This record gives sequence, structure tokens and C-alpha cells, in this order.
Amino acid sequence: MQLITNFNTFALIYQGWYRPYHFPAYNRKELANESFIQLNTYYLIIYSQLVGDAETRYIMGWANIATLGVMVLFNAILIVKW
Repeated sequence: MQLITNFNTFALIYQGWYRPYHFPAYNRKELANESFIQLNTYYLIIYSQLVGDAETRYIMGWANIATLGVMVLFNAILIVKW
């Protein structure tokens, strides 16, 4: 979990620091997507044995689904706009 979180953090830092795309809108979109992915990797910690309460993991599972739904909606809006 720590390794995946660190890789995601480095990808987010790279994206924000170097801005590899020529168009600023592409860089902002990619930075937003990396942020959504980073948030979803934090859910891995909640799903581990570090959180002993199954009810908490269940509730956070719905929060994870909501986060993924916002990410899909964000990208769908961008596809329709472009």
C-alpha cells in the first residue's frame, strides 16, 4: 500500500511540476485525474486490516464509489465539451 501510494504521489508531483502537455487544459485535466487516483489509493488503507470495524469499511466503500462516480462524471463532461 505504501509503495502504490508513493508511486501515485510521485506521478502527481511530476504532473504538477513539469506539465508535460503543450496545452494547459490537458495539464489541468491530467492533474485532476491524478488527484482522483491519489484519493482512491488512500482508500486502500481503509480496506486493510488497519481498520478493524467492518461497518466503517462498508461506509467508506460507498464513499469510494462516490469518488469514482465524480471522476467518471468529470471525464464525461470533458469528453462532451471537446
